[in-house]
Formats: sequence, C-alpha cells, structure tokens
Amino acid sequence: MDRDLYLLNVASQEITQLTKFDPSKILDRSFSLSPNEEHIAYTDHKDGQIDIFVIPIQGGSPVRVTNDKTIDSNPAWTPDGRRIVYSSNRNGANQIFLAYLDGRAPVQLSVNDSGSNVLDISGGSGSPRLAGSSARNLTKNIRRLF
Repeated sequence: MDRDLYLLNVASQEITQLTKFDPSKILDRSFSLSPNEEHIAYTDHKDGQIDIFVIPIQGGSPVRVTNDKTIDSNPAWTPDGRRIVYSSNRNGANQIFLAYLDGRAPVQLSVNDSGSNVLDISGGSGSPRLAGSSARNLTKNIRRLF
C-alpha cells in the first residue's frame, strides 16, 4: 500500500481506498474520523498549500475546508461533527483555529507567541475537552467557543 488513506471493514476484510494523494508530495499527514464515523478530515498538499480536507468515509469527492497559504494540520472534529479544530502556522507560531463546514471563515482560538497545537477533542457536545500543547493557557478561549 502507498501513503493514501484506506478503510478496512474488519468483518469482511474489504479494503476501500479513500484518497489518491500525489506521490511526489511527501507530507506527514494527519487525519481525524468524524464522531458519526461518516467522514474523515485530513491534511493534503494541493495548489502549493497544505490545507484541511473532508471526504465521506464511503468515498466521493474531497471538500477543501481551509484555503490559505499557511500550513494547516492536526484536524480534530468537534463532538457535534459540524466543525473542525486544527493547528495553523501563522506569523511563525502555530495557533489553534476553528473551521466551520458550512463555509464560514475560520476563527482563531489561541493567541500567543509560543505556538499551540491541537491533539484531540473528546467529550459530548455539552462538555467537550480539547487536548492541546502550548506554553500558554488556552482554557479561556476554548470554552468561550464551545
């Protein structure tokens, strides 16, 4: 197998290829399965940019969620499955952003000069928890948006 994303049906042992990455663009890709297990968010290098994309788990066309010249990575779904939190390298330091799947502009969640990275989100829609790495306290900004 190559560096693409695949879905393995454990019961039937059937393997389905979900992505067709450009083999000339070697990238440390990150991905996240949606809470309802119907979509995958992932990073890809297209048009000279590293952005976040979403594709249905059953296959289909990917949808670009971010579209900017900065490096976007580490997507993690919010518990409601309608938004994606991710890291983006802005002004030389990673910051945490929230992307909406309905096309609204992303919102910056962290503001610091030390860099912040998304690791994971857990919990239900009533009390989600963001796991991240940063030298600063992100709690105030994150709770305000969830």
